[in-house]
Amino acid sequence: MKLLLFGLYLSASMQAFGWGFWAHRYINQQAISTLPAPLIRFYKLNRHGVISKAVLPDQRRYAVPEEGCRHYIDMEAYQHVVPLYFHEAKAMFSEDTLLVHGMLPWNIQFFYSQLIKAFENKDAKNIIKISAEIGHYIADAHVPLHTTRNYNGQLTGQLGIHALWETRLPELFYTRYFLYTGPAKRIDTIASFARSIVLSSHALCPRVLECDLMVKRKLPENRWYEYQAKGTSMMRMYSYEYARHYHVLLNGMVEQQMKLSILAVGSIWYSAWLEAGKPALPETQAENIEEENHPNTHSTHEHSCH
Repeated sequence: MKLLLFGLYLSASMQAFGWGFWAHRYINQQAISTLPAPLIRFYKLNRHGVISKAVLPDQRRYAVPEEGCRHYIDMEAYQHVVPLYFHEAKAMFSEDTLLVHGMLPWNIQFFYSQLIKAFENKDAKNIIKISAEIGHYIADAHVPLHTTRNYNGQLTGQLGIHALWETRLPELFYTRYFLYTGPAKRIDTIASFARSIVLSSHALCPRVLECDLMVKRKLPENRWYEYQAKGTSMMRMYSYEYARHYHVLLNGMVEQQMKLSILAVGSIWYSAWLEAGKPALPETQAENIEEENHPNTHSTHEHSCH
């Protein structure tokens, strides 16, 4: 299969983006297979929407200024303390701090509550849209560089590591991954679940950075980058040789985080359906949903992002 290389050499201003479009879609696609009957029938019927809409949060960032804070959390700014709930975080750190340093785990909670409501209302369109988007944020939470101020290596002379880790590596090497996760599991407390993800991801940050430095010490600088055609442009990115060395040193980290993402996404969908009372869902395909200022993706976020 020909790989589409979205792994551009991103600047430090691109913090909000996660995993790359291909990987976000792939994670949502694989999460469907974790679901039990009868839920899996509904998601398989609507798999196109669940997969294609996985990238809406990144696309929305251009039109919605407050979107960026929903994708990350700078753990250093919170003294590595993650309050369980948004109101607790707001009281402890101030709203301005949350807007600047991110609110990813609390955003997951918000989307989870919206997904439960969509299931309760048997609203197929919203179930698909919210499922796709919460899958995006959960996947972001599994990226170590979404949990640190040094999100693109800009503080340590490692600019570009963000796209290297979350986009270039999975797209180059995913065919070697074993991503079977087993069935989705019920989540008892969404707040604790979201917090545990970001804490576990953040614990990987030192290794993410150190392995990159090891490659830089090993390879001469003239072998770090290469140019590849994208449309009519030539884009600079880390070379295949550099990526291969880095991937080996990480020793399965990217594969493991993708695998955890898939299971977490499926478990979130399954748990929301259970909390909604296991409603019977439509047996027909939901209509296509156009991206717009939908209340579930814009105005109802006022309490969580501004």
